[in-house]
Amino acid sequence: DHQAPAAVTTACARAMRWRLALELVEPGAAEEWGLAGSVSSAAYTAAITACDHTGLWEQSVSLLEHMSACRIRPFTKSFNAVISACGRSSAWEAALDVWHRASLAGSFDWLTAGL
Repeated sequence: DHQAPAAVTTACARAMRWRLALELVEPGAAEEWGLAGSVSSAAYTAAITACDHTGLWEQSVSLLEHMSACRIRPFTKSFNAVISACGRSSAWEAALDVWHRASLAGSFDWLTAGL
């Protein structure tokens, strides 16, 4: 079940437990915590959102890169949350880089990005 890790990561993100949210997307963490299934785009997006809310733009970029390395396709919301995290921290060059990657991936949406 791919929903269990995503649900737990989302709960951690909403509770501002970003460290735990990040731990849950580490390789093998879902099984270690007794959650069935592999980590999905939804779980990564929840962890990225937790980073966005706490101003951890570098970690959000790292998670996005890790998704690509694991061949997990990011949602449009994943890209938008990374861009938001970069924007909150005035990391505009990183935000532009992520925007470019989202455009190349066909995952950019002007409306949801708020532009």
